[in-house]
Amino acid sequence: MDKREAVKELYKKAYKNGDYAGFEVRENLRYYAKSATPPYPESCIFYYDECKDIKESVRKEITGLGFSLEEVTHVIAENGKAYDTNCYIKWQGQHLSREDLFLDRIKELAELLGYDVRSVSKPPYWGIYGDTSDDALANFNAFLDETGLLFSTAEPERQDSGYVYFAKSWYLTCMFALFAHFKSVDLYWKKGYLYADVSIIPNVEKCNGAYCYYYKICVFSAGEKLAESTIYLPTISTTLLIPSPPSEGSIVFRLVEVERVTESEEVVDEIEKTVPAKPTPTPTPTPTPTPTPPPGYLFYDTNEYRGTSTAWSAVTSTTIEKDAYVEIGGDVRQT
Repeated sequence: MDKREAVKELYKKAYKNGDYAGFEVRENLRYYAKSATPPYPESCIFYYDECKDIKESVRKEITGLGFSLEEVTHVIAENGKAYDTNCYIKWQGQHLSREDLFLDRIKELAELLGYDVRSVSKPPYWGIYGDTSDDALANFNAFLDETGLLFSTAEPERQDSGYVYFAKSWYLTCMFALFAHFKSVDLYWKKGYLYADVSIIPNVEKCNGAYCYYYKICVFSAGEKLAESTIYLPTISTTLLIPSPPSEGSIVFRLVEVERVTESEEVVDEIEKTVPAKPTPTPTPTPTPTPTPPPGYLFYDTNEYRGTSTAWSAVTSTTIEKDAYVEIGGDVRQT
């Protein structure tokens, strides 16, 4: 297992795992921290206290991936001395770079999802724009909600036209959201057929200027494949028609990541959805046939319709009724 594979596996083990609470992924700790001896690292993963405070099972998982844990007490000499102890995750004695930590992928994902990404003057040198500080934060939070990422510390930067919100650090427990997974799967019936609207959060890594991966969405019921659709980035959603679905129970969606060059496949996410009840069609009422009127007259009622030219109606009448109608101002024509 190489370094980046180990980082990905660490992200996977930490994902939504409360035992990893307290770990942060820093964009550039040295830039934001005070001058200290020894100096803080730039990009890194660290636990904010002593290594012994980390749960033993977590320490074993981390070292089992090939990482080491190193405890460092930084001495901060400013208005007296202060001490800051952190436990760092290292690879072969070295801190992990931004590339190792897949941090550049966050910006690329924000751009792919259509957020207004702008430059800022501090690491990581990008953020998400808003007309006001609150707007910028709301837009940044919308990006986090959509992807599943979560920042630990962030701040806005004022610009001429508005604000840009950017993250300085991220929670380790959410970093696996950088890798491909289902964003949403919605099942519904339409005109007697079952459909699924599917959207994904993809791996946005590029190879020679193009996306490294494309995706297949495969639908199964009781081990039988019912449907399949392919997504090529920058598209991140599709609609599938699911033929012959089960009338009840559930179906399984699998997200398959395909490497463009080798065509090698890996199932990267799976979700099970309950088949919604099929709507009962509303019977169409049988229309009542319109009887053919017997011969009679068309009359125009000036008293009722006040001159509306479409007010002609068919009536059957005797000559006496017709004559009486003429006497009150009606216009009568024989059919």
